[in-house]
Amino acid sequence: RSLEGRIAGLEEVEAALRIEFVTTQDALEERIRGLEAEAKSEAARAEARAEADSRDNQDSRAKYEREVERADAKQEEVCTLEAQRTQLTAQLETQRTQLTAQVHELEESQRTVQRTLDQAREAFDS
Repeated sequence: RSLEGRIAGLEEVEAALRIEFVTTQDALEERIRGLEAEAKSEAARAEARAEADSRDNQDSRAKYEREVERADAKQEEVCTLEAQRTQLTAQLETQRTQLTAQVHELEESQRTVQRTLDQAREAFDS
């Protein structure tokens, strides 16, 4: 009897261990499924962050390129304006030189007219 009692006791322990094993195995499988779901979710979030970062980088790159284009256009405009300024300066110098020559001619003509008037007065007075 005692052997049978011990066998029955061992069978009960075995049954309890099997129940505990199955319960533990179910809990572990459930935990594994939860961890897998968390991992998938985290991977999806990481992928979404990477895509957002990539879009941000593309947006930043496009903005930088637009700024460079604007700066280039402004520099080109500056060069054009400087060329126009140089051309206008040269034209003004030419006109000033021509006007100075005309003033000298007019002054010379005025002196000639004045000499002629002075000679005519002298002739008239004598």
